[in-house]
Amino acid sequence: MSNTAYLKNLLLDKARKEQDNYIEQMKAKPPDKIIQKAYEITMRDDILVTLEYANLSDKQLAALLKTDYPVSACFNEWQERDCSYMEDLSDTVNQYAEKLVKEAEEQNINKKRQEPER
Repeated sequence: MSNTAYLKNLLLDKARKEQDNYIEQMKAKPPDKIIQKAYEITMRDDILVTLEYANLSDKQLAALLKTDYPVSACFNEWQERDCSYMEDLSDTVNQYAEKLVKEAEEQNINKKRQEPER
């Protein structure tokens, strides 16, 4: 196993344990508190996936391994960034709505073709 793979496995093990502990703590909270933390839970899960598939250097992996809680640290960094997924979400909604409009138009055209002439 390469050094990079070894470091990545160590980081993933540490991050998964951190997330598992976080989820266990959440399970002990009342439902309204869990709902309030739903965004954080989701983003932390996404951070785990990102860590799994990211092409990080040995130095980056080692630096993340030095943090006590890499998932929390990455989440906190995410919160501090001035970026938003809302533009992407808005684009998705607009594109989907446009797709529905085109499908409805195609159905109307096909329906008119199938109607007998009067």
